[in-house]
Amino acid sequence: NKLKAYGPFNTHDALKLLALTLMVIDHLGAFLFPEATWMRIIGRPAMPIFLFLVGYSESYRIRRDLVIAIIA
Repeated sequence: NKLKAYGPFNTHDALKLLALTLMVIDHLGAFLFPEATWMRIIGRPAMPIFLFLVGYSESYRIRRDLVIAIIA
């Protein structure tokens, strides 16, 4: 298992956590504090980080069980 080789928390997971945190800040700024422009600015790097992680992923295959779960 590749996860065991890198440990339970690696840099890939750290980037996902950073992007998730930035996105939450951005959405809080959009919906709860619309006058706080600084929250929206902080949240903007979330999408490029997610796109980087998608491009950095080793597999481009779509798993059959995922497709079945979406359809069902």
